[in-house]
Formats: sequence, C-alpha cells, structure tokens
Amino acid sequence: MHALTADLDRAVRRASELTAELADVLRTIRQAGSDGDRHPGPEAPAVTVDQAVLEQLANDLGGTEEVATLVNGYAMGLDARARQYLAGCAQGDDVLGQRLFRDLRSSSELVGATAIVEWCGRRSRGEAAHDAELLTLVEQTRRSLTVWRLSLP
Repeated sequence: MHALTADLDRAVRRASELTAELADVLRTIRQAGSDGDRHPGPEAPAVTVDQAVLEQLANDLGGTEEVATLVNGYAMGLDARARQYLAGCAQGDDVLGQRLFRDLRSSSELVGATAIVEWCGRRSRGEAAHDAELLTLVEQTRRSLTVWRLSLP
C-alpha cells in the first residue's frame, strides 16, 4: 500500500510540473502573438534546441520515451545548474566554477541545447560575461524542450 501511495504522489507531482510547464509555454505563445499575420520581431528567441540531436538521441536510446525522461531531468535541473555555476563564479571559486561550467556545457551538448552550448563557447573565450543572458537562454531552452516534449505522441 505504501508503494502505491508513493507512486500516486510522484504522479501528482509530475502532473503539477507538466501543468506549470504548459502554462509557461502558453504564456510564451500568447506573448509572441497569436494571429498568423504577425511576424516575430527582433525579440523573438533564436533556436535554442537542435531537434536533430534529440532525434539522434532517440535512435541511440531506442525511442523518444527514454529521451523525454533524459530531457525532463535536464530541464528540471537546468536553472539550478546555471545559478550554481554563476554563484561559484561570483564567490571566486575557480575550481567549483570550472566543474559546474563543464557540467552545464556537457549536459547541454547531450540534449542539443545549442544556445547554451554557444554561450558556453563565448564564455570560455571571454566574450560572454552577462549572467542575465545565460538565465534568459536557460528559460528559452527550458520552454523549447517543453514544447518538444509536449509534441511527442
């Protein structure tokens, strides 16, 4: 009986997470404009996720369900991972900062989060110093991954 209660609790938490993600996606769509005559302006986000990487990952892992699980874990921890990296840098802890940077970059590469990978490349060359830019890319990437997950059959 305890296992059933735990499974039910997990299912309720997951449904709540998906509801929140869907609300974020709908808010983004509404902000972008809903009529077909509008064209996105310069504020429209760039492509943040490479769909081909996700498709290849699905081929490698044997299906989209496995990739969706992986993507969900990445997306759920992305904001915390980015903020931990930025906090490590702000504290001047180079060892921690480098470890968290490698973690952020490699996990982003794995799921095709191209915008974050590109930011990491610029940061490693000393060209991307704006923390707010990373946090914006994190939000855009999380939303793109949510849209991808919601589009799965």
